Amino acid sequence: MTCGHPDHAGPGEHEPLEPIDDATFEALYAIFDDLVDEVMVELPEGVLDYMDNVVLFAEDEPPPEEPDILGVYDGIPLTERGDPWAFVPPDVIFLYRINLIEFSRTAERLREEILTTIVHEIAHHHGIDDQRLHELGWG
Repeated sequence: MTCGHPDHAGPGEHEPLEPIDDATFEALYAIFDDLVDEVMVELPEGVLDYMDNVVLFAEDEPPPEEPDILGVYDGIPLTERGDPWAFVPPDVIFLYRINLIEFSRTAERLREEILTTIVHEIAHHHGIDDQRLHELGWG
């Protein structure tokens, strides 16, 4: 199962964004991985509980068929796994650097969007759908 969140407006959705200047882009690109590390340490209590066989990767760009997404969960949600669950490759949460940077435009906003995207995709790992995420404020 692959769950992206195109409803979580990415850089090409809704209204066009002004191009981000090169210096700002490069500065945000340089701190991206550090922001991800900070966010992972400071996730709300309980978010990482019960995580099972899932890894997080940051890539520059999403696949061409979903060019506007900020992140995606690719795997089998915990709610759909059989028992026993062994000898399978890990599920993957992807973050897309360029889209997150272009959408966020400032370090503070980038940190917020990284947090929202990670929580959103972890929720998919736990079997929570987009409608419920919107109800919870993580859409």
